[in-house]
Amino acid sequence: MEFPLQITTRREGETFEKFGGTHSSVKEELTNRKIHGNERDKIGILRDKNAKIMLIGNFRRSSFAPICGKNAKILEIAVEKLKK
Repeated sequence: MEFPLQITTRREGETFEKFGGTHSSVKEELTNRKIHGNERDKIGILRDKNAKIMLIGNFRRSSFAPICGKNAKILEIAVEKLKK
């Protein structure tokens, strides 16, 4: 993992490797979740310093940095909606 971490919005045409090893586009993931139009630009995407996707919103994690027996350090990230 490369620090600092950053939260951005989606970028046109980008893909990521889902947890489990399959690849998908960010657009396809948001469409499958029935997130449309302007709402797509409100979903935060957690990235490392090199812009590698780690987490999309609070619903899809990438295969980046799986937890296994070899991990010496684990970073837990919680995503919550802001109350209006």
